[in-house]
Amino acid sequence: DVDAMVQDWRAALDHLCQNASIDAGRVAWYGISMGTAYGLPVVAADPRIQAAVLGMWGTCRAPSERLVADAHRLTVPVLFQVKREDAIFTAAGQRDLFDHIASASKAFAEYDGGHVDPVGEQLEDIVRFVRTHLRA
Repeated sequence: DVDAMVQDWRAALDHLCQNASIDAGRVAWYGISMGTAYGLPVVAADPRIQAAVLGMWGTCRAPSERLVADAHRLTVPVLFQVKREDAIFTAAGQRDLFDHIASASKAFAEYDGGHVDPVGEQLEDIVRFVRTHLRA
């Protein structure tokens, strides 16, 4: 159940933020594909998360009602990444999920390739986005 998973991630973040070397005011979420399916609800629920890299998931996969509802609650900066040759999610479904994100600071980025882990430019964009939004 999604709510239980959100509680688990928030508990993990609680534990991490107790460590003196962790700056609880500088937390970001990076999760594409399943990291979006399960991470988007976490980002929507936890105000400590200041920015999020999401993507490679869309409303073309049922059920998507929960993700759409949580997307409407996202206000942190979001980088939403998709792959042009994704064989799992449609371009329209991914764009639809992105369009539901309420954040005033959001970017949609497309990369060549299929539904695989980020490399090259896509990975560099993730690092740049997180660094930019978590600067002190």
